[in-house]
Amino acid sequence: MAQVETRQKVLVLDENFEFSVQDRPIPKVQDGELLIKVIATALNPGDWKIQRWGVKFGGQPVIPGMDTAGVVEEVGQNVVGFQKGDRIMTMGTWTTETSSFQQYMRTMARFAAKIPDNISDEVAASVPVGLLAAWIGLYNDQHGAGYPHPLVDESKFKPISKPLLVLGGSSSVGQYVLQLAKLSKFSPVITTASLHHTDYLRSLGATHVLDRRLSDEQVVSEIRKITDAPFETVFDAISSTETKLLGYGLLAREGKILTCDTRFGEFTLPAPDFPEIESDPANPKYVVPVKGVTVLPETVGMAEVLFKDLTRLLKDGVILPNKVEVLSGGLHGIPEGLVRIENGLVSGVKLVVRPQDTT
Repeated sequence: MAQVETRQKVLVLDENFEFSVQDRPIPKVQDGELLIKVIATALNPGDWKIQRWGVKFGGQPVIPGMDTAGVVEEVGQNVVGFQKGDRIMTMGTWTTETSSFQQYMRTMARFAAKIPDNISDEVAASVPVGLLAAWIGLYNDQHGAGYPHPLVDESKFKPISKPLLVLGGSSSVGQYVLQLAKLSKFSPVITTASLHHTDYLRSLGATHVLDRRLSDEQVVSEIRKITDAPFETVFDAISSTETKLLGYGLLAREGKILTCDTRFGEFTLPAPDFPEIESDPANPKYVVPVKGVTVLPETVGMAEVLFKDLTRLLKDGVILPNKVEVLSGGLHGIPEGLVRIENGLVSGVKLVVRPQDTT
């Protein structure tokens, strides 16, 4: 009889906010959940921010990680549609047993989707966080722009037909925003990025790609050559002080700039990229931090809609995953990868590790 694994390797962020690989028990699956053997997990900006800014989730240590692809090891009670051996993608929630920087994790079955045969585990790991952030940002009422989503019967679909500005189109979230904008038929769809990404971003849905190195004045000038229409929505996938001020200035009255500021539940990070934007009561505009997570009552329903259709969207090529770069060393490769992301040394790809390669 094969020996049942009970211990695993885990990347822990300790009370001094230092990373270390430790040995810990494998979680026990609960009702409505799946136990996942994590084959691949992707790195996100939020993972370095919780370390750098000292965020505590009710105490230490913390196990970060959200983007997940893996194999179902065990199916909890009251779960239908999944069985042991299924390849699935899902999202972690930054608790010690439901995050992805470990070799095994628990996840809610309703926020999991089977990986189609045409997608590798490593590529699948690039999808959940970025796509859900784009999805919630464009279509959620409370934490986004509140547009009608496009996953409806053709007879009920109505094109948005409004301009959209996406700051940072080559980022993970930006790439998914462009694809959803194409599905929803925004027009025009203007993005900023390094120009060597132009052809690829056009294939995803951008109608115009502007050099991200242009000054704010040059960006505004180029945009006005394309459209005089005001922007009801700007999606800032970079969310630096500079991009937020640029996007805010381009908004129409009552417009919304959707930002990817990292806010964790009730925690607001003591971070330098939360600029004070002067409001004008005569010309109200709104800054909306997108909460692309599955754990809020306001986002659960929208997240379920997406995950129910995610396998088909990927299988049929309706949604294209990010390009990925696989790091060596298993969990040991994560800290160095996070430093690269923090320092702006990653462009157009998502960094991925294989936790099972950890020695």
